[in-house]
Amino acid sequence: MTNNIVFVLSDARSGSTLLDQLLGANKDVVTIGEVHWLAAYVNQDRKIYNPIHPLVCSCGQTVSECMFWLRVEEAVGRPLETLVLRPRIIDKARSGQLPWKLFAWVGRRMKSFVEANPKYYKNSVCQKMLDGQRIAADSIRLFDAIKAVSTAHCIIDSSKVAFRFRSVFESVPERVRVILLARDYRAVVHSKMNRGKTIETAAVGWKQKTLQMEELTNDVPQGKIHRLKYEDFCNEPKTQIQKLCAFLDLEFSNDMLLRPSAGLHHLGGSPSKFDKSKSEIRLDQRYLEAFSKSELQYLERIVGDSARIWGY
Repeated sequence: MTNNIVFVLSDARSGSTLLDQLLGANKDVVTIGEVHWLAAYVNQDRKIYNPIHPLVCSCGQTVSECMFWLRVEEAVGRPLETLVLRPRIIDKARSGQLPWKLFAWVGRRMKSFVEANPKYYKNSVCQKMLDGQRIAADSIRLFDAIKAVSTAHCIIDSSKVAFRFRSVFESVPERVRVILLARDYRAVVHSKMNRGKTIETAAVGWKQKTLQMEELTNDVPQGKIHRLKYEDFCNEPKTQIQKLCAFLDLEFSNDMLLRPSAGLHHLGGSPSKFDKSKSEIRLDQRYLEAFSKSELQYLERIVGDSARIWGY
């Protein structure tokens, strides 16, 4: 059994891929990235997940060719794409298949409601309707398989989905730890806008993710949760990684500051993970000149108290 199942929760464009890579340099760690997209990677299905990078493992091979994932599949005992790591009603609705197509309207609205009101996900009926118990069972089965084919003390899951964390935490609380990673909302909004999002959509998304992180971890024991600001991480990488190692009962090594790309088998995340030239840990502050005074006031109205919780 895994000693530590570690979830990284954050909004997109907040540094989770970088953190994933650095932690993955530790010999006692296996990082699997945004593994909730596993079925999309196995089936090369861009209807489920359509990033700008190829649907391949960070080693460069498809999941169906990668020896790591093939060994994991053997240990799981069934095809990886059959694992339920996301609410099935959402994927089935998107596929356009009947009778699931009939539930698309309900499924989308249920998902939207819970995303905006995450406290309701603590209700067992709500979790059941969104496949929470099945997601937990299949996630744990996957984690145990990864443990079986590796020497990992920690398995890092940077799917960034607080609801998935919550389901697994409620099933095996003694095995789960969580890292909350936040980045200045202005930086996140700026990055998302560069990728086609509107200022409102980007800001609301940041607020929702922050609310989900806070609401679904507010009863996690203190020793099981670690809060990290992206800015602190970039300004003091060694200090912050050492603190994470202490939190995760790992031995720090300087290799963890080199942002390795070789030997990792994680999915999803930023395409920067494929760029071996991007080894520098650097704080990007271009967002400071990106917004007018009225835009900043607009952002502040949207994010409200969620920003102040983190000191932004």
